[in-house]
Amino acid sequence: MLKNIISLILLILTSNLFSQEIEKEYGWYHIKPKDSTSKYLDINGEYFIENSLITIDYVEKITFINSETRPFKQIQFEFTEEGKKLWEEQSDMFKGKFAGFVFDNQVITIVYITTKINSGRVSFSSENPNFKTEELFEKLKTIVEKQK
Repeated sequence: MLKNIISLILLILTSNLFSQEIEKEYGWYHIKPKDSTSKYLDINGEYFIENSLITIDYVEKITFINSETRPFKQIQFEFTEEGKKLWEEQSDMFKGKFAGFVFDNQVITIVYITTKINSGRVSFSSENPNFKTEELFEKLKTIVEKQK
């Protein structure tokens, strides 16, 4: 009887431990669709957040873009020299796959990587209804400035 109670307690404790969400660092992650044949994916789709491609620690400069030539507001990251090399390697390795920017454990946007990105920059908009692009920019800017 005591053995069964102890087993039950251990089962409850381990199930609670494994059911807790793992905190993700702010940054870009490989996004894997649950449907492996999917060629299109948005933040409302079904997917897994896989390994980190690059974190916000590598961002040297952040800019808010509100251009008349672009149909929507964007945030642009410029990476450090080390970050530029890492982003180039990761984007080359994940060509033909999805990447998503994660903030507060939520996917903000998902993009399809078509080519190696060697500019050291990435621009994106928030597709997540919980984060407006302008508000997200202010939060990210504060984080990037604290890193300097």
